[in-house]
Amino acid sequence: MVSVTNKLVSIIVINWNGIKYTRDCVKFLRTKTSYRPFEIIVVDNGSNAGDVKELKELHNKKVIDKLILNPGNNGFSGANNQGVEVADGDYFMLLNNDVDLTKNWLSTLVSIAEKDKKIGLIGPKITLTHTPNVCFGAGKITDSGASDFGYETKRCDVEQIGGAALMFKRSVLEKIGALDEGFNPAYFEECDFCLRARKAGFRVVFAPESEILHFENATLKTLPRKGPFIFMNKNRIRFMLIHFPKFRLLKAIPYELARIAKSFVQLRPHWLLQAYWTNVKNLGEIINKRQRYKKGNLRP
Repeated sequence: MVSVTNKLVSIIVINWNGIKYTRDCVKFLRTKTSYRPFEIIVVDNGSNAGDVKELKELHNKKVIDKLILNPGNNGFSGANNQGVEVADGDYFMLLNNDVDLTKNWLSTLVSIAEKDKKIGLIGPKITLTHTPNVCFGAGKITDSGASDFGYETKRCDVEQIGGAALMFKRSVLEKIGALDEGFNPAYFEECDFCLRARKAGFRVVFAPESEILHFENATLKTLPRKGPFIFMNKNRIRFMLIHFPKFRLLKAIPYELARIAKSFVQLRPHWLLQAYWTNVKNLGEIINKRQRYKKGNLRP
C-alpha cells in the first residue's frame, strides 16, 4: 500500500438544523477514522440557535477545526464551496452529516487515489442503514436525464460519484473550478462536477473496498414533498441542457412527455411547470455554459 501519511484531507460537512447527525458525524470522524492527517470543516446553512450554539461549542473544543456560520441556506454547492475555500487539504472530502463510518474508509480511498495521477475523484460504497441489502455510491445519467446510482461489486471507472461521500484532488479544483452553484439547493451538482472532471481528462473511480453507512436524506425528509420535487426536476433539466448533445436531447423528449403525463396523474403539473420555468429564466446562463464547456473552459 502506498504511504499517504503526508496527504491532508479536508472533510467538509454541511449542517442545516441537523445537529444530532452532525454531532455524531464529527464524533465518528474523530473516533472511527484511522487515517491521518485530516481536518474537519463544518458549514452551517442558517440553522436554528440551538444548532449554532452546539457547533460553536464543538469548535471551541477543537472537535471541529473550522466553522462557517451562514445567515441563510446557501444550498449544497454553495456551502461546500465555502468549505473548499478555507480548506488546506491535498484532498477534499464532501461528506453528508447523516453517515456512520468504518475504520479504514478514508485510508482506502486515499491509497487508491494516490496510485494513479489520473484519478481525480473517488467514492466509497454507501450502504443504507435502514435497508442494508441496498448499496449505492456511483452510477450514470440515463437518457431520460435521471440520475441512476447503481451498485457495482468491484472497483471501476464510473460516470459519477454520489455527493453523500465524494472525494477529489486539489488538481481537479485547479483545473475545472468548484461545484456549480446553479444546481441549487441540491441534486445533480455532483453529476455536473464529475462530468466536467471527466471532460478534463480525470478518472472518476468507485471503490467499494471503502464503505460508509448512510441514513439517507435525513435533512431532506424534513422538507415538504413539493420542494425536492421541484428542485430535483429543475436541476435534472438544467444538467441535460448544459451537457446533453443535441441527439441525446431529442432522445429525451419521449421520456419528458411521459413525465409530464405522470405529473397530471399525480396532480403535480404546476410543480413540473415551475421547474421548467426556472430553467427558461436562466436559459442565457445555461447556453453560455454549454458553449464554454464545448470549448474546454470547464469552470462554472
